[in-house]
Order: sequence, then structure tokens, then C-alpha cells
Amino acid sequence: TMGMFSLTGISINGVTTIVQPLVMALALCDTVHIFSHMNKGLLDPFPDRRQALSRVLGKVILPCFLTSLTTAIGFLSLSVSKLTAIREFAWIAASGMVFEFLFSFFFLPPLILLFKPERIYRDASQTKAVTTLLAWINALVQKRYRWMAGATCIMVLTAGWYTSRIKVETNPLDYFKKNTSVRKAADFVENRLAGVDTLDISLKANVEDAFKHPSNIDIIEKVQMYVNTLEGVDKSISLNDFLKDMNESFHDEDPGHHKLPESMELISQYLLLYDSDDLEDVINTGFDHARIAVRISAPGTQEQTRIIRQVNDYIKELNHPDIDIQATGRIVQHTGIINTMVNSQVYSLALAAAIIGVIMLLVLRSLPIGFLSFIPNIFPILMNFGIMGAAGIPLNTGTALISVVALGIAVDDTIHFLNAYDHKRKSNASISEAVESVIATKGPAILISSLILSTGFGVVVLGSFIPIIQFGALTACIMLTAMIGDLILLPSILLLKKEHPAGKAFTEPQDMQTAAQNEVDAQAKIAMEKLEPSFSPIAQSFISGVKAYGLNNRKSYTTEAFSRNIGLLTSAEQQQLGDAKVAIPGLGGVGGAHFMTLVRSGVGSFNLADFDVFEPANVNRQYGARVPNFGRSKLDTMVEDGLSVNPFLQIKTFPAGLSNENLDEFLEGVQVVVDSLDFFAFDIRRCLFKRARERG
Repeated sequence: TMGMFSLTGISINGVTTIVQPLVMALALCDTVHIFSHMNKGLLDPFPDRRQALSRVLGKVILPCFLTSLTTAIGFLSLSVSKLTAIREFAWIAASGMVFEFLFSFFFLPPLILLFKPERIYRDASQTKAVTTLLAWINALVQKRYRWMAGATCIMVLTAGWYTSRIKVETNPLDYFKKNTSVRKAADFVENRLAGVDTLDISLKANVEDAFKHPSNIDIIEKVQMYVNTLEGVDKSISLNDFLKDMNESFHDEDPGHHKLPESMELISQYLLLYDSDDLEDVINTGFDHARIAVRISAPGTQEQTRIIRQVNDYIKELNHPDIDIQATGRIVQHTGIINTMVNSQVYSLALAAAIIGVIMLLVLRSLPIGFLSFIPNIFPILMNFGIMGAAGIPLNTGTALISVVALGIAVDDTIHFLNAYDHKRKSNASISEAVESVIATKGPAILISSLILSTGFGVVVLGSFIPIIQFGALTACIMLTAMIGDLILLPSILLLKKEHPAGKAFTEPQDMQTAAQNEVDAQAKIAMEKLEPSFSPIAQSFISGVKAYGLNNRKSYTTEAFSRNIGLLTSAEQQQLGDAKVAIPGLGGVGGAHFMTLVRSGVGSFNLADFDVFEPANVNRQYGARVPNFGRSKLDTMVEDGLSVNPFLQIKTFPAGLSNENLDEFLEGVQVVVDSLDFFAFDIRRCLFKRARERG
């Protein structure tokens, strides 16, 4: 990326200087997601590292490509700016995202194989803090999602109120800390002499020697006198000051003659006494173009804009037919640039949001998911503006870039979250289970990448250039609030959907929904309402299959399906099994066989826990280990097998496995626990047995 500066001839300036830490932080994020999956992949029974790496890359390449693409789009949207520095930043930063993706997937994988990654992963105990934190976040969201959504609304409203207080203000002196030499020198000049900013008023006539005529000289006088009355104006100089000084000198330095000469001849004579170099700053050699140089001490663009507006209003009021009067100079150019910059940022933000939204819709092929992707990303941007308003940070050259850049970056973790969530929902997991699984699997990478990004941006606060310090600090805050949006706000919104029929399974095929709606009669609907929303899509398809036999509800189906248990079980015992709930931690060789045996016996409810996937090495002993299921979640596979036997099962799943934090939830309402844990899982088995005994 740094080589692009030399290749394109773009210089490093106050804006492009942030490209290096920015691209480094973003590159680390893809690396975090790759290594997070590798950490799990190398624990699975793969024949070699290449197979583990291949599976990991297959999982992360699409979301990582989308994150790089959307971030690049966020940067490229800045290329519509009329400011060269911002356009250059846009192209360099976007090219950095291209290089970042290529190196992450074409350079990093060979290095992983070369350096034997099984030696570099942390032991599970070293990630206990992250796992515990994510388990706490999941429990908080699952139990208090309405409160979380409500608190977010309050925060957004508060941020909106503070946003209204943001000022568009740029004061070049405020770019530097007060202890810097530049700031000290500028303060000295402004306090001891006059303002360091200048406003030029150009007066251009259409004939030569026009400003030797007293009537035209009088126009200069009127404009200059008006400007001197304005607040924020320290001093002004024009041709008239030279004429007044000369007139006073010719009258024995009498202050009473410090005024303009009254005749054209006298004006011409006075001008002849001056060398042309003396007057070149206030009049041209043809005496048809005059200048009033105004020294301004107004501290920022708002005050400067006020002065410019007042001068322009006075010029319109004069409306001289033969003299073109215009306010120009550095502050006019400066305020114009600031206004252009702010307007272009609004346009860039809208453009980036639109393009990223279209890409999300096309790739995920889901309007609800595409819409949901915006909510957790607009939230940190609103919070950023709220922080700016509350802290009195103005919208300037540094802070104006934040929104567009942040949108492109913050959407990255949202893409990873929603991509995993969509896969879980399509595999018939409930909203609650999908959220729990994604927080457990994607949460570590989201948490770590957000901390990396906030640290990367936070580094620039060590500098002395205030706009860049503000940019880094605010963007670091955005990364942290974006993490909150992805791990708390987004799951809360998803969980709110389960309260509404339309939100039960928005990823299932529409024709299946329609068929189930039309075919299932009232009794079947009542039965399905008793199901976990988790498995309603696959359950509905199986229920449709048993309808042909006149088995339209749970009672009629279970009576027929388990009727051949007669002789083994009495009717009362069969009913007792139907009302029972069994907990099975682990669905491998022991757990899978016990689960299917109990399902065929008529047990009606289960709590199931397993975080693993089926592999070829499982074939000799595990019920669900079949070629079509290789690489698929053991939990999802066995749930589908169970529902294919009894579509009216009530099943609660724990896709992250068992932990001390979810043991009570796993044992809730359970009469029997079938110990199916791996032999070496001593700690969690000990905790499970203890809690089971305590609960009776």
C-alpha cells in the first residue's frame, strides 16, 4: 500500500498519513477470523493441517471478501469529494483493502502450513476470559433483549439530541496543541500584531485610471469603513491609506488632513510619488483593479462565514454599476472548501450505504438480513455524532471523514455475524439457538478484531495534529460501539423477531411456508405452536408428510407411531415417556445412539448439547456419521434425524456445548441426564454431576 504512493505520485499529507495504521488494523481483522476458525479446526480429527486449513478458508473466504469489498466501497465513496487530498486518501485506502485481502488468502495460508500452526494456538484455559465474557453477553441478551433494545432507543435519541449541537467549525490554529511551536508563534502574532487570517476585497473597474477618480476612491472608502466596523476584523489596508498618509505629509503632518484628496489631479500627483512596488499590494499598474486587505482574528469558519456574508450583503447593497466588487482571499477559499467537504461527506455516506446495502442483498439474498445489517452499523455512527456534540468536537477536515470510513469498517463484523446466523437458521436452528451459536463461535473474533481496530486507531492520539487525533479517538470509539451493536444490539433485534410470526424463519423457502400454511389444519397448528421455533421449518415439512395418514396432531401421531411398544410399555408408561425431558450432553458414539433409541421409544422432549461436526473418522461408531453429513454440525444432523422420526419433538439445543455458565439452563425441567461426554472431559463432567445431584 505504501508503494502505491510512489507509483501514483500521491504525496503523504495530513489526510493520507492515516492510511498506514488503518490498513494494518484492517488486515489484522481478517487474520483474527482465520486464526479463530483454525483454532477450532485443528482440534477436530483432521488427517493433516492442509485439510483443516482448506475447511477454514472455505468458511471464511466469502465473509472476508465481503468485508474487504464493503470497506473498499466505504473508502471509494470518498472519491466523489472535490478535495484532492480526500480523493487521494480514498484511492490509496481502497487499494490497501485489495492488497489486504490478497495477502490474507494467498500469502498467509502457506505461512500457516510452513510454521506448523498446532504449536501456536493457545490452550483453552487461556481463552477462558473471552469465553466467560461471551457467555455472560449471551445470557444477558437472551434474558433481557427487550431491555437492550429499549436502552438502545434511549441512547439513539440522546445521541440525536447531541448531534443537533454539532458545529461545522474549522480553525487552523486549533489543529495544533497549545504547546507546539506553530501554535505559540500564531498566538504571538495574533495577540501582539493582528489576525493571521486575511480577507481580500477586490474592486475591478472597466476603464483604466478609474481609481484616480475621487468618486471611485470614495467607493473603496465606503467598503473599507464598513468592514472595519465588523466584529472579528482587526485591521484593513487599501490604496486610500496611502493617499491619506501622503495628504497628511503634504500638510505638515497635520492629523486633520489625514483624509482623501478631493481632486483627480491631486490623487494622480500623490500616486506618482510612490514607487510602483509600494502600491502593488493594493492597486495594479493600470489603476483599474484595487484591493482591500483585511486582517481577521475570527477564530473559526463560522465567524469567518459570518464576516464574509456581511461583506457580501453590503456589496449587494452598494450595487455599483461600473465596479465589480467581490470578497475573496484565503478565508473565502477556506470556508468554501469546508462547506464543499461537509456536503461531499453527506453524499459519500449515502452512496456508500446504498452500495453496501445492495451488495448485502445480492450476496445474502435476504431482504430482512440486508435491512438488519444496517441497524448495528448506523448505531455507532449516531453514537459518534452524539459524542462529538456532547464533547464539543466540531465537524472539520478530520472528523468529516469518520462516518464514511466507519461505515465501511464497522459493517465487517456484522457481515460475519449475519452470514453465520443465516447458515444456522437455514439448518433449522431457532432464533435463540442461532444467536447463541453465533455469539459463541463468531464472538471471539468480533471481540478481538474490535479491540485491535480500536487500538490501531487509538495510536494516532499520540500525535500533535488535533484533527487526526480526533479522527483516531472517535473512530476507536466507533469500533467499540460497533462491537456493542454486533454482540448486543443485533442479537436483541433478532430475538425480538421471534415474538412475531413473520420473524420465525425468514430464511426458509417461501414455498415451504406457503405450503405449510395452507395444508396444516387447526389441530396441527396448535401442535406446532408447542414446538420450539427452532425446528418449525423442518418439522412442518415432516408434519406435511404424516398428514396423508390422517395424523394431524401430536397425540394422534405418537399414539400410532409408538403403538408397537405394546407389551413393553403400558399406556401410562408410554404417556410418561411422552411427557419426559432428557438431557444428552454430546451426540457422538454414545449420545447419538441413545438419542435415537429414546426418540423411537417415545420420549417427547430433549435438551441436546454438542459443538462438534461429523468427520470420516467418526463413521465406525457414531449414528449420524454418514458421507453427506461430513463437515456438518452433529447437533443439527441429529436434531433433523430425531424430527424425521417424531416431528412433534420439543428440543432445546446448546450449540456451544456445556459450560459452567449454561449448566442450570441445560438441566432445566430435565428428569434424566444421559452421560455422553468425551472420556477426558473430567472438569465439565464433575460439574454436571454435581449440579444434577443438587437439582435432584
